[in-house]
Amino acid sequence: MQEILIVGSETMVGHNWLKGSKIHDPEGSHEVSVVGLPLNAPASRLQEIIRESNSRNPGTSIVRRVVHCGGAGENGWAIGTSTPFISTQHVSDWARACHELHLPMTLISSDAIFTGPWMFHPENSESICPSPAATHLRELEAAVLDASAGHLVVRTHPFGWHHKKGWLEQCLGALSKQSPIDMETTRHASPIYVRDLISMIQRAWAGGLSGIYHISGAERISCAQFVHRLAHVFQLEAQRMRPLHPLEVRVSRFAAGETSLQTRKIRRALGISMPMFMDSLYALRKEAEAQNFLNQEMIAA
Repeated sequence: MQEILIVGSETMVGHNWLKGSKIHDPEGSHEVSVVGLPLNAPASRLQEIIRESNSRNPGTSIVRRVVHCGGAGENGWAIGTSTPFISTQHVSDWARACHELHLPMTLISSDAIFTGPWMFHPENSESICPSPAATHLRELEAAVLDASAGHLVVRTHPFGWHHKKGWLEQCLGALSKQSPIDMETTRHASPIYVRDLISMIQRAWAGGLSGIYHISGAERISCAQFVHRLAHVFQLEAQRMRPLHPLEVRVSRFAAGETSLQTRKIRRALGISMPMFMDSLYALRKEAEAQNFLNQEMIAA
């Protein structure tokens, strides 16, 4: 059995990838397992895993791919300005180690490298967010592609279940308790359900894609609209929201402005369409009900 290494198993994206510990191989007929490593795992760990594999099966490496969540394994709205990102050197070390071992690496990056006034940023958009966090994410992307043009960088805005202190869970908890929720109405993005994101990345691998691609949902919505629709799907009230800024205020803070992504490049490359937001929310609820993620007061009968 071959393995996909997920560096950043504690992130929301990494956590959801690991939930499907065995996946169908989109590039072949055999089974692939998913193995998680913490975000701060050194690149030398890759060599250790391969040596351990070779000691059991000489001349055969079980590692097939590496996915690095890079500190952006959450949606931009959930990443605070104080969130510690992994160092550029750390990501560069992983990217170079993968290149030397002829392993393709995928970096999960964020739509929050962008800001307004333009909507639906293409891969070459020049509406760059000037914040230190956004600058750091662009440095991570550059480090990965400098190591190998064969690596893949995915900019996205994922949402999904994580843990009781996760961003999505906290939103639902506040809604169920009718607690006030502070909403920045200037925040707009094109969110994608993390399960759909993972599926599309696997299809990108099967299609042999490399370089930078935007993978996000089909619809542009604000953070406030996200919470309102989330409340609707989970049959909760969403009346007590406090907008922090009027729409006419232009912001340049990290993930505080217009970050919606244009997905034409990936759609043309794979011949696919992006998921509609409400379909994703209903899939999210179905997952919660199937696996009993939430307390019953959060999921109305």
